[in-house]
Parts: sequence; structure tokens; C-alpha cells
Amino acid sequence: MGFCHGQDRAGQLEVLVRVLRGTLAEVAGEEGLAIDRLSRRIGFRRAGTAQLENATPEVRRQVAAYVRGINRGP
Repeated sequence: MGFCHGQDRAGQLEVLVRVLRGTLAEVAGEEGLAIDRLSRRIGFRRAGTAQLENATPEVRRQVAAYVRGINRGP
């Protein structure tokens, strides 16, 4: 599934990753600053990291497999 998403939705995934990291303005310019500030204030990246750390080993393996697929897709 990750491979298919990586192939079909590479641009969308890039935007979503940048929104969650708070780095959208790097590619979108000044228009992305408000979104970056909000994302950092909410702490999407911190929350995701904390959830992954608390996930079961099986869930972590599934996430890792999905990410490997995404990275091979483009």
C-alpha cells in the first residue's frame, strides 16, 4: 500500500509531511508561514513521535513497512 501511495500521491505526501513538520513555507513561500506556525504550535510532529514510541512492536513494524513502500514508490 505504501508503494502505491508513493507512486500515485508523491506530491500530496510531500505537502502533508511538510505541514506536519511545520516546513511548508520552504516550498510554498510566505503563504505557508501561518500553516507552519499553527502546525508547530499544535505539535503534530511531537504527538506523532510520542504515539509511535508508545505503539506496540507490531504497529511499529506495520508503519515501518508502509514507509519503506512510500520511499520506493517515487
